[in-house]
Amino acid sequence: MELRPVPGLLQALAMLPLTHNELVEAVEIALDDNPMLERASGATCPSCGRPRPGGQCTNCAHARPSSETLASPFDELAALAMCEVRTECRPVMALFLDHLTVRGLLDSDAAEIADLHGVPLAHVTECIRAVKAVGSVGVAERTVPELLAAQARVLVDSECADPWLVDLVRDHLALVAARDSNQVARLFATSEIAASRAFELIARRMRPFVSLGDDTQPVVRTPPDIVVSKNAEGVLGIEVEDSTWFGLRVLAVPEELASHAEASEWLLVHQRKAHDLIRQLDARANMLTQIVRAAVEYQSEYFDQGPRAHRPLTRSHLATLVGVHASTVSRAVKDKRLRLPDGNVVDFADLFGTAVAVRSHLSALAQGTAMSDRQLCAELSARGFTVSRRAVAKYRAQLGIAAGGSRS
Repeated sequence: MELRPVPGLLQALAMLPLTHNELVEAVEIALDDNPMLERASGATCPSCGRPRPGGQCTNCAHARPSSETLASPFDELAALAMCEVRTECRPVMALFLDHLTVRGLLDSDAAEIADLHGVPLAHVTECIRAVKAVGSVGVAERTVPELLAAQARVLVDSECADPWLVDLVRDHLALVAARDSNQVARLFATSEIAASRAFELIARRMRPFVSLGDDTQPVVRTPPDIVVSKNAEGVLGIEVEDSTWFGLRVLAVPEELASHAEASEWLLVHQRKAHDLIRQLDARANMLTQIVRAAVEYQSEYFDQGPRAHRPLTRSHLATLVGVHASTVSRAVKDKRLRLPDGNVVDFADLFGTAVAVRSHLSALAQGTAMSDRQLCAELSARGFTVSRRAVAKYRAQLGIAAGGSRS
């Protein structure tokens, strides 16, 4: 007896390395080429979740919405936010956007919005995150001081302003309005010249409203390949594209052509190809889901605590856990992007590695200290990491941290 993979399985494995955009392109080509394959009427767009009659979605199309399809800058924000927000939160997004004022501020806090509409607070919080991720700086803040503070943080991060500017615009707008440089200088232990420069920067670079209608091309965010979410009970869920996600269905051979041998045979060939594509998409989704679920369960503490709680994991070890070949795991991981429950998007490969936690702890220990590599070894050992001095020196070099005697 000889075990041989069937052609359908081989095709599914061939699809496994495809990224989100590559898979979307493959499906769109199949829809154009195969007369027996169509997107079900009323199927929702896999990116923004809005109903569409078929073909490309006019709301997103995986690119910036055109001016012809958008009545206002708020419509553009809504379309981009629908692409960004997690799937289960999309119904709440439409309700949430109604609470944005003309300044781009929220007229209620998250808890009030959740209570008003009877929706989970976590869904409203996710909508706030998504809108802030795709919108202009300060959007979805509650007050003008909070909006100005968000703008100030951008200036501070770009080294255009001193860190105290955030506190100034958030807590002391009266001093800004009065241009009281003397009081600001005393309050923040700076000079009156620095305070006056801050007033000028606020006047030139900051606005008490969200800039929605500028000509700046927004960042087009590629949807992640895998979405990991967490429900109210703390259970992690996984979303991967399958045939249902694309809204695909196979047509039946029309009765009027069934009796026509040549036409019927031609349509049956395309019908079989359509069935094969759907099976391959579902097989790919099933395999990818198994691999992702195993990795997510293994790294569950990483999702709660970050890199410091990362467990050593190799592709070979995960392949053993799933019961597949290591090359299958490698194809599944290659070039994939994974959205974490907090909304951040990382490489799927970030879940793998044997020294992620060690590097994270080492970075925290070494910054701002003059500990030698031997002392770092001892401290890491006390935290449960058995690492040689040579390994510490290697990791320190990879992190760009100077030797103990050179650190300040």
